[in-house]
Amino acid sequence: MGIKKQTSKHSRSRNGCLECRKSRKACDEKKPTCSRCQRQNVKCLYQLSLRFKDDLELKGAVFGREGVWSKNKSLAKKTNDLSDIAAGHKHLHHYVYPGRLYFINVTSDNLISSPRLLGSIYPKGNPLFIDADGSSNFALSFYIQRVSPIFNPIKSLNANGLDFSTLIQFSHNGANHVLTMLLAIGSSYLIRQDNDYWRRKAVYYKQLAMQEIKERLKCCTSDVMNYELLLSSLLLCLYDLANDCNDDWDKHIIMAKWLLNHFSFSSENDVEFKILQFTSDFFGYQEAMGRTACRKLSVFNSEDWEQDSSLISWMGCNRKLISTISDITDLSYERTSMNPQDFHILTDRIENSLDEQLLTSQISNDETSCFLLGCECKKLATKIYLHCSLLNKTPKDHMIVELVSNLANFLEFIIIENNFCWSFLIWPTFIMATQIDSLSSNCEELRALTLDLFNYLEFNSLGNVNKSREIILNIWNKRDLDAPVSKEYENDWDIYVADKDLNISLA
Repeated sequence: MGIKKQTSKHSRSRNGCLECRKSRKACDEKKPTCSRCQRQNVKCLYQLSLRFKDDLELKGAVFGREGVWSKNKSLAKKTNDLSDIAAGHKHLHHYVYPGRLYFINVTSDNLISSPRLLGSIYPKGNPLFIDADGSSNFALSFYIQRVSPIFNPIKSLNANGLDFSTLIQFSHNGANHVLTMLLAIGSSYLIRQDNDYWRRKAVYYKQLAMQEIKERLKCCTSDVMNYELLLSSLLLCLYDLANDCNDDWDKHIIMAKWLLNHFSFSSENDVEFKILQFTSDFFGYQEAMGRTACRKLSVFNSEDWEQDSSLISWMGCNRKLISTISDITDLSYERTSMNPQDFHILTDRIENSLDEQLLTSQISNDETSCFLLGCECKKLATKIYLHCSLLNKTPKDHMIVELVSNLANFLEFIIIENNFCWSFLIWPTFIMATQIDSLSSNCEELRALTLDLFNYLEFNSLGNVNKSREIILNIWNKRDLDAPVSKEYENDWDIYVADKDLNISLA
């Protein structure tokens, strides 16, 4: 009969202190000091070793006791196969949440592309793009993955946007400052994550780009520089917009218009044509949207857009609607100086033109359906803008209440429920927010929704959400403080919304 071996009261475990494990002695694992270390008067230290599933799977090892207790081995095998499939599609797991939560839900792989691939983009022999911390790769990757999609939001549609490949092709003709400005823009958006570091980087890259532009002006012909200066005005505008809609952003509109008026632009290739087309569209669009609140005179002429009904994805509408919005703004300036009959004839003509604009698409999927609904939001917002700025409607009017309610429901469905945070939805959100009745029963609900919508849109915009939010809060404050007296002789839009000093981009 075998004799049972007497076991120790405290068996050795992997959780014992370092001193006991080193001496191969049993540890009672008391905290902060085990009994043995206390008796010997030595320092008692515990070490926690973390093992991550991804690291073990890369080595081909099993994570913990995974699969050991599985009764159905075929099911366990199937689960492992699914894990292998999922591991090859990790990019699908990182759901992009709005605002500051973004970096919680992505890995560095989402932002830092392969140095080998990015290295082929940079000009050879340029010491600018050789940095020890990889910041240039990080900033450029951020531009590619976060900023560039703003101009190409719907892949299934012919976007007419400014794609990254066009910029790279153009920069390889000696225009290194284009790539440097992309780094400056990417760094500007990263300021939201690390203020000091990326602000220094953004300023450094911008100054370097300006120096490169000056050097190019000395050695290049005017025909070559025309396109470079036009594109530079666009990139500098994006840089200022990224810095919380810097007050200088609209100066680049004037610069671009001056270039287009004083120099000839004959496109010799597709790259130059794309740059010319997009720059003209971008500045015309920015100006038309901003003027709805800023009350500034038009620089870009939108008459050529009146018959163009093709949808442009990054605008969230067609050029014809932008021309209509610009006409409403111009007519609002002349409201008090025109003959009332002529004024109403023009207003009716604009409204009829707006009602006749139909949205169509041959592609049918969830993204395209939400996109068309987003375009409808822009049309509804234009109708609100027309009636409030031209026909003296107020948030208390039944028509405006109904339009605001419909617009709020559509925006909530697109942005919050389906997570399509397209930048072109900022303007409809702004218009809806300005016309919330401060005395209505659902006022607080609509205001809370507005702030939620801005939070969702913030990280997918050109940098103008913070300023838009501030303006809306100020409008709400003015409405709350004003006594409910009759102001029939005044225009509600002029009292609460329009302000020449705003200088806001709402595009």
